Amino acid sequence: MPLEFHEFGGKPYDIGYQHGEALRDMIQDFYQDVLARTSRSLRSSLDEAEGKALVEIRKYIPYLAQKAPHLVTEVEGIAAASGLAVEKVFILNADFELELEAGECTGFVANEFATVHGEVIMAQNRDRTKHDLEHTVAMRLVPDKGPSTVMSVLGGHLGSIGLNSAGIAMGHNFLRSPGWRPGIPRGILPRLILEQENLQGVINLMSQSHRASSRNFLIANSTGEACDLETTPTGYRILWAEAERGYVVHANHYVHPDFVHFNDECLDAPGNTVWRHRRMEHLLALHKGKIDVAVAKTMLSDHADHPLSICVHPIPGVRDTMSISSIIALPAEKRMIMTLGNPCCSEWREFRP
Repeated sequence: MPLEFHEFGGKPYDIGYQHGEALRDMIQDFYQDVLARTSRSLRSSLDEAEGKALVEIRKYIPYLAQKAPHLVTEVEGIAAASGLAVEKVFILNADFELELEAGECTGFVANEFATVHGEVIMAQNRDRTKHDLEHTVAMRLVPDKGPSTVMSVLGGHLGSIGLNSAGIAMGHNFLRSPGWRPGIPRGILPRLILEQENLQGVINLMSQSHRASSRNFLIANSTGEACDLETTPTGYRILWAEAERGYVVHANHYVHPDFVHFNDECLDAPGNTVWRHRRMEHLLALHKGKIDVAVAKTMLSDHADHPLSICVHPIPGVRDTMSISSIIALPAEKRMIMTLGNPCCSEWREFRP
């Protein structure tokens, strides 16, 4: 299956309308998948699940309207062109909050002390249900204000893993903590991050946003900084890629000492995330000082101790999770490469914001 590329630009409504028009069928299909997963999570019929989701999403919209009204306008454009109601497009962007199903993902950021040419690299596998392979595209946004952005994103989503023209690269991982609540959904925060022009703007966003849930963000920029932001709905902590170490790894459990107590309470399968994290740590230590795009591809394709491996494949009758996309960003070069499907056996394509 080839990776589709789409470019949308202009004012917020125009970007949304172009998005909804180009990906109409994909968005409609993605919504039906999200509804089915929500129904399964709630153990209810599709109609009951949709009714509950619509009631719940109305509690979230005011927070986005207050923080980023231009994105509400963009959603209105997506809705108008795709034929999906505005509230249903918002449901797509709060899919994890409403489904209550966990995701996976493994990634890292490495700075000049770990890479071979002294550049900063952000790399990640995005692990979701295999059905989302059909909903994933490469998307370039060129708004009338602010930096342009290239992303690996699901049709109907406002944002995801990406790189902007200001040199901010961002990856993200699922995290679970207590206190999930109505607020800005985790699916929209990546877009807000990629609208920032420097690292301080990203940190300020974490301080000033009323978040609905937990998420981890891998951040690298064109000036050489590399860090990780672990968040809960009400707090965040920063893990820096210190000089003597040169990298930060993240999977799906908390690492910062202030937040590790959430792991015992909230992890469904701690062995999976801990193994992927430790394996990536091992590979980075093994290749420290020699990491480049080729090495990053090899690490993201690692199958050690399958089925707990970094490169995730579905297992018939057991799980349908897989690495639906793999992304490597080089912010100093304003360059991002990505796959559609597992990195071990898929074509890599290059894009620029």
